[in-house]
Amino acid sequence: MREITYIAIFMVLVLGHYGEIFGQSTGLIMEDSLYDILPGGNLEKVKDHFVPKSYSLKSFAPFPASQGKIASCVGWAVGYGALTIERAIARGITDRVFITDQMAHSAMYLYQHIKRGDDCQSLASIIDALRFLQEEGDCLESSYPTSTVECAALPQLTDIGEEAKKYRISTPGYRVFSRGIEASEKIKAVKAHLSAGHPVIVGMSVTPTYRNLVNRDLWQVETNSSGGHAMVAIAYNDDTQTLELMNSFGSGWGKQGFIDISYADFAAFCQQAFVLHNDLGTKGIRRDQQKLDIGISTSIQVGSWQEENKTFGPVEFDYLKPAYEPKEPVKIFQPIELSVSVEKGRCAYLLNLDTDGIIRIIWSMEYPDRDTLIRIPEEGWWEFSRSGQEIFCLLYGYEFLPDLENFLHRINLYPGGGIHDKIFRGSDFGTCLIDKVEYTSKSIGATAILVSGETSYLPIFFTLNIGP
Repeated sequence: MREITYIAIFMVLVLGHYGEIFGQSTGLIMEDSLYDILPGGNLEKVKDHFVPKSYSLKSFAPFPASQGKIASCVGWAVGYGALTIERAIARGITDRVFITDQMAHSAMYLYQHIKRGDDCQSLASIIDALRFLQEEGDCLESSYPTSTVECAALPQLTDIGEEAKKYRISTPGYRVFSRGIEASEKIKAVKAHLSAGHPVIVGMSVTPTYRNLVNRDLWQVETNSSGGHAMVAIAYNDDTQTLELMNSFGSGWGKQGFIDISYADFAAFCQQAFVLHNDLGTKGIRRDQQKLDIGISTSIQVGSWQEENKTFGPVEFDYLKPAYEPKEPVKIFQPIELSVSVEKGRCAYLLNLDTDGIIRIIWSMEYPDRDTLIRIPEEGWWEFSRSGQEIFCLLYGYEFLPDLENFLHRINLYPGGGIHDKIFRGSDFGTCLIDKVEYTSKSIGATAILVSGETSYLPIFFTLNIGP
């Protein structure tokens, strides 16, 4: 009996622990009768030739965040997701750091006003959220930060309510498709709204798993899962036959908080879909995107031992196209550390060409919460045991590399021997690299124009000459 008790206690602790790590609430009520009477707009039926083969609104989306243990998915999908994206598109803003910090709407403010109950597990309806947006609006996330662990009573702050009213929508929301239509027509209607520049709020009859989809790109829906969950469709691709969904399980889930779902699974399990607006809009025209000057800097220091104390001094480089080269070689077994400056919300990858001619990623940083100076290696330092030349490339951009394994495979297929040739020409990846770059002359650094939301990267090549 005592052993059973210990086992029970152990299981409670373990499940509680994994609940904190992996557990996420959902919280959607789907009301078919109200959905059926919601107006369907002029995009519900559209000719195929008006819809491109792929389209994405991701460049206008805030970074995904976590709803935690609170059943607030409707607030996240409608307020933080769809409303924020619509406003970013309307203003032509694609700096996702700015969108997240300055434009994102509060998931909790919306959820607190529409949830049908008093506790944090009370469910909510997308239709209620749309009605509230039309009547009362939604304040900014910065004014009413979202908690992931508690949902206390709404504060009596009239200034927040007045702010929310500035962001009221002019419509009651629209039904994207009618219930009971063919799967192909359902997908066509979602694609039509996305390509018109409108994020699609979806009500799924199943909930995506958490633990099984960490660092995964594709949600293969488990038919035995249950529950309702609200998310936002932000992209589609006919070549892969997938839609991309923005979720509220945090950036460590799926592919940085997003997940792909096949057209077939989406058609089978998406019961309802909504948009805030139903006109052709601006469609997020590319020429309206902001272009931002991004500077990047890095430095290398070489250590020396003096009276059992390690001290580092900078290595001086010259820029000799296409790479930075040190003025003096680094000695064998001399400790070396590299520092890289990564701005908030950017992504950086350090690649190395090994002695077998294979390019590997030896370090990466994706979407830091603040401007960060990183020392590489993060613990300790490098030492090289033989003479030769170590060749590196630092890739820097707004978006993460979506498939590192496939990316490395593509560039390593190129027969060129140099890292510069492989990266610039290997399997057409070079089209993602920025060619108009201003490199500093006496230190490792560069400035270029990067467009937020586009998968393009600033490359910096440098070498370390290791001498005896």
